Amino acid sequence: MPVSQRRHSSFRSSATMKEARHDKFTEHQLITELFDHQPDSVVWFVPHFGGNDDGLPVDFEVGYCNNAAVLILNAPKSRIIGSFLTSSALMDEASRMKILAQCMQVWKSGESIEFTYYSAGLDKHFNVQRSRILGGVLSITRDHTNFVKTQTEKEEQSRFLNQIIESSSSGISLYEAVRDKNGKIIDFKLKIANQKSADITAFSLEELYKYTVKELMLIRAQSNYFEMLVKVTETGNPVFTEYYSPGRDQWIAFSIQKFDDGYLLNYIDITHTKNLEKKAKEQAEMLNGILNASITGLIALQAVYDAAGRIDDFRFVLINNAAEKLLGIRQEEKDKTYLELFPNAKANGFFDLYKTALTTGEPIVKEFFYKGEGYNGWYYISVSKMNADTLVQSFADITNTREPQGGINNQ
Repeated sequence: MPVSQRRHSSFRSSATMKEARHDKFTEHQLITELFDHQPDSVVWFVPHFGGNDDGLPVDFEVGYCNNAAVLILNAPKSRIIGSFLTSSALMDEASRMKILAQCMQVWKSGESIEFTYYSAGLDKHFNVQRSRILGGVLSITRDHTNFVKTQTEKEEQSRFLNQIIESSSSGISLYEAVRDKNGKIIDFKLKIANQKSADITAFSLEELYKYTVKELMLIRAQSNYFEMLVKVTETGNPVFTEYYSPGRDQWIAFSIQKFDDGYLLNYIDITHTKNLEKKAKEQAEMLNGILNASITGLIALQAVYDAAGRIDDFRFVLINNAAEKLLGIRQEEKDKTYLELFPNAKANGFFDLYKTALTTGEPIVKEFFYKGEGYNGWYYISVSKMNADTLVQSFADITNTREPQGGINNQ
């Protein structure tokens, strides 16, 4: 070969090597410029070939890592760069083999992958993106430990909240407003409901989620309910009310409160309580009817005590119509005490008779002549202790059967 050709060949070879070194320097410099100060860990893996006939890498060498990778791997760059995946002491074996397989997959396919995994060796969760770049595999890793921990805590809180809601003895439903294009509320749609909601309303959960509030109202023939829900949602003023369903003979107590763009509904079946109230009212009315239809006077008296604990007076707890007529008690006098209405009861011994019946618990039945406050006649009385502080007395005017006289009849 002529000298001129050798020189030209040598120059061309030298130029090619310089270009290669320049390209390699440029690639490294580019990666460094891009990723050195990124908050996410960045590692560039360079394929290492072992002379296999298939031309596939047998390993990957770390060609670059940024400062964030140094912090995650807890090792200086000098230990990280140049290390091989198959033999690196910076990670546990499971992590090394996982990364090797993924780098091989990306290098062969040229397609990027993204995933999140847990590293037992580092006790951390990582989100990783791997892409084929500049003849190698670029891995960008973000520490997702706090994110995963937060998500796990939220999921646990959500499960705990669901358990509370499902175990509640109340129906709990959360509804969201349905608005038209002008922002006007035209309906409500269920977002969340517990099983108790279905039990109380006799709708299945599927039906509660399927139908809007207006559709449910049509099924149950309810009225004025929708306007109340709109008012709560728009004003934020809560409502507590009771509703009776004639079709189901059911009483339900509602608590309706604004929640986001909708309302939170709590409700319980109070039918049993209402039935007991109704029965108690009917019994009370029947008792009052019996008492007021009686021709015998009936009164209940509750003791009033002085500072020393002695019985000082009595208050009226019950007075039937016959007692009002016999004693001449007017409506405006019912709040007065016994001695305020009948002060002579102390002098003629009637007050002591009350005290004896209450303190001993022994009933007293006798005829008694009472004089004072315009009264001058005989009465047949029965006094019994009802509880620690209360007496019940029945009496009848028997003056026409006896001759008038003063004092206490000792019969």
